[in-house]
Amino acid sequence: MDGARRSNCPQALKKSPHKTLDPAPSRPPEIIPHEDFGGLLDAFLAGAKSRMPSVRPLPVIVPSIPFSDHLQRRVADRTGICMGFDFVMPQAFIGRIISPEAGRGDSDWSKRRLLWRIFPHVRACEERVGLRDPSSRDRLALAGLLADQMDQYAHSRPDMVRAWAKGRSGLPAGASEQDRANEAWQRELWEKLRGETGQPHPALEIERLCGDKERLAALRECYPRLVVIGTGSLDPLLVETLLLLARAGSQIEVHVVLPSLHFLGDLRRNKRLPAPEAGPEDFSSEAGHDLLASMGRHAIGSFVLLGELDEQYEGWDTLPEEDAAVPDALLPRLQADVRALRDPDCRTAPVAAGDTSIRVHACYGLRRETETIRDEVLRAFSELENLRPDEVCIAVPSLDSYRPLVPAVLRAAVGGAAHGLPVRLTELAPSERGLMVEGLLALLEMARVERFEASGLLELLTLRAVQAALGIEDDDKKLELVRGWVKASGITSGLGEDAEQGSWSNGRDRLVAGRWLGPDAGARYPDNRYVLPAADDLGGEPELRETFIAWHDHLERSMREWEEPATPRRWHERLLEACRLLLGADDDARIEAQEYLDLLGSVACDEPVDAGGIGD
Repeated sequence: MDGARRSNCPQALKKSPHKTLDPAPSRPPEIIPHEDFGGLLDAFLAGAKSRMPSVRPLPVIVPSIPFSDHLQRRVADRTGICMGFDFVMPQAFIGRIISPEAGRGDSDWSKRRLLWRIFPHVRACEERVGLRDPSSRDRLALAGLLADQMDQYAHSRPDMVRAWAKGRSGLPAGASEQDRANEAWQRELWEKLRGETGQPHPALEIERLCGDKERLAALRECYPRLVVIGTGSLDPLLVETLLLLARAGSQIEVHVVLPSLHFLGDLRRNKRLPAPEAGPEDFSSEAGHDLLASMGRHAIGSFVLLGELDEQYEGWDTLPEEDAAVPDALLPRLQADVRALRDPDCRTAPVAAGDTSIRVHACYGLRRETETIRDEVLRAFSELENLRPDEVCIAVPSLDSYRPLVPAVLRAAVGGAAHGLPVRLTELAPSERGLMVEGLLALLEMARVERFEASGLLELLTLRAVQAALGIEDDDKKLELVRGWVKASGITSGLGEDAEQGSWSNGRDRLVAGRWLGPDAGARYPDNRYVLPAADDLGGEPELRETFIAWHDHLERSMREWEEPATPRRWHERLLEACRLLLGADDDARIEAQEYLDLLGSVACDEPVDAGGIGD
């Protein structure tokens, strides 16, 4: 489906010209460019110190959750505490501007809600993206892809959405027939979504607010000062929102980290900036460095958007002087060449044999990669004086792929050390956000793969929430006792029929018989079948046995019901019941999973979804 998504997302849609609104700001935003994060942090803290004391937190728009996490830790390192700031993502902030009465909840146009709103319509789109006879899980995945695409159009191409709202195509005149056909069905889907909600679309509402003097005054009162931090890319709809606040009279600082201020400054001075409608791949640069010529293209788009906030680029008047000296080490030399627009030349200053500032390792697998990273980090700590763990960043292409290797490799003690590396993940998967989410995902996965043998049940017993529900958390002895009951019950065939040997029901009957009959191997049912009671030699922990039997009965009832697809609202009820009966969660313990449960309970979607789709 990824391939289908790429092939059916028209290139003309990606490159259509972006025309920001012209709200004639009364106080232009202040653009403050930086070559590195250190300079940005210094300027950010200096601005924070100059701010008048206020009980209202200063809104700080950040590009991502990991960046926000890193920034907060650095502020705390410098000042001892990080308080008085409200760190918020661009989409969430735009939502506050458009619908302040909605608080901080999701709007109907948020990506999470779009997924469920699109889901009932995906049958009409299946053939267009190459799907044949998809499962409900496949259709839900397609709905997620389309929700992401619609969200990108709203934030990156608001002018195209406005054209759709006026009944026009958002494509340029030279668009191909294929692009127009692909736009037609996406536009038709968008119009259906718009007709199903009374909430305004973000791109349309920002345009309307420009002429609403009462709302502009309210925005000025609510956001007298605002800080925006970017790292090479800016959301065009966010730029329009900042222009709206500037017109209202808000004081706005925009801090951006860009790869080469000299490169962008030269483009401006020599009037070689690309036209707004040009894509990054259309720009050919005469920069003297290959890395800058390729990677710098993406910074140019942000640079053009910054020009819409401040056409004079006043921050570029204070560019640092270019250093003509060539550093000895390879890494600072590469950085200096990029910043000074120099063509790299190793002949004039050969790289020293012992230079380890840049190292490339060829590894045969993810585990070996992680082991190499561990060895390199340990080497750095032994060679670099005063290096601190929070100064080391490990970037990976997929956190999901590398996450299991963190405890197995990086945090594990090696070479006689007392402990491993103190690694902290900056963005956790849902399964690692708390006991309830971890437990619900495990139950949904059991229902999806229909793993009802004893091994699947034993895996559930490792979950912290399940242990808490059984009252055996932090008690290895009782945990082993319950594991022994599962093995002794003879569960081998999954759910099965009630009287079927090896079924869940039959295994429970054997445990009940063991509670009352003890190890009586000759006991028989009235139909002459052997009871085969599963009993402890000493008959210990009878209350725990009864608790486990009741818990297992609830689990079987849930798994049988969860085999059938259901609407999101029915899944909301199912999962609430699982939290209470299988994971032992009261209202307080369930709070960590509440946002997911609330979403399922509030979406207006009557399409049935299987357990795998809900888990996804």
